[in-house]
Amino acid sequence: EARKILEPSNQDMHVGRLHVLLLNWLESHGVERTDLKIWANGAGFDVPILEDLSREYTPLFNFWNIWCFRTFDKITGCKKMVRRQGTHHNALDDAIHQTNCVLAYWKEKQS
Repeated sequence: EARKILEPSNQDMHVGRLHVLLLNWLESHGVERTDLKIWANGAGFDVPILEDLSREYTPLFNFWNIWCFRTFDKITGCKKMVRRQGTHHNALDDAIHQTNCVLAYWKEKQS
């Protein structure tokens, strides 16, 4: 199911165009590129892909702003707080689930 998104489509765009759109979106939301935090489920897969894709362009983030969800979950146990929804290994569904896990932990600690 998660592999379907990898099939070529009319909505595909060149990485350079995506880079420009992403930088413009960040700027329009008041996010300084140097403050951007990158969360990944581990530092060894998604982050190198992003770094490689943007090698020819302005870097999207600084290496010291890379955060690891896997480590966060190991320390907090936040994945036990949220029921998983969506397709496993679908990038958007995974990101939503991980965000919900962090938010659930944060909300519990605030109360």
